[in-house]
Amino acid sequence: MTGLWRQVLALGAAEHAHARRTGTEPVTVEDVRRIALTEFSMLLDDTQARAALIQQRGPAR
Repeated sequence: MTGLWRQVLALGAAEHAHARRTGTEPVTVEDVRRIALTEFSMLLDDTQARAALIQQRGPAR
């Protein structure tokens, strides 16, 4: 799998994590990693999951 596909799927996992969250608890790196594994059968490391979370959140305000 190319690096670009990994980034796209990692971002999708981050978006799924945000869509599934309940309450006010923030989405964690572990949430993104778990969704990537269960939904896309893809292992992400902490760095990849964290980068996807940052990219999904957009620029800081």
